[in-house]
Amino acid sequence: MKHFLTYIFLLASIAIFAQDNTEDKTLIKQKLEAQGFTAQANDLANNDDFVAAEMEYRKALSLQPKQAAGAYNLGTQYFKKGDFDEALYRHQQAAKNATSKEEKHKAFHNIGNILMEEKSAKKRLKHTKAL
Repeated sequence: MKHFLTYIFLLASIAIFAQDNTEDKTLIKQKLEAQGFTAQANDLANNDDFVAAEMEYRKALSLQPKQAAGAYNLGTQYFKKGDFDEALYRHQQAAKNATSKEEKHKAFHNIGNILMEEKSAKKRLKHTKAL
């Protein structure tokens, strides 16, 4: 009986480890795929193909919604096109999901630029405090 319980515990441990390993591989695959979409979008944006770049950024964000780089870059493209509301939303998303001080600084810097461009900093400031 003692050995039977030991074997059950051992098999359960192996099954849990195998499942965790599969989940890790899936997350890594999604992260790499999202980075690929972001890189492709950056190339398209550099060639002034906004529509195709936007689609690639959105693909990246659908795979990795908490990816700061995709949201930041998409926000920058919206800013260049003059869509300040969408740019503000994307930079707020990037600031919220930033994992380093540098990423946060860049996002908040661009939020400031958007607010200055809109000339409505006081009106919009209350929305950024939620971050």
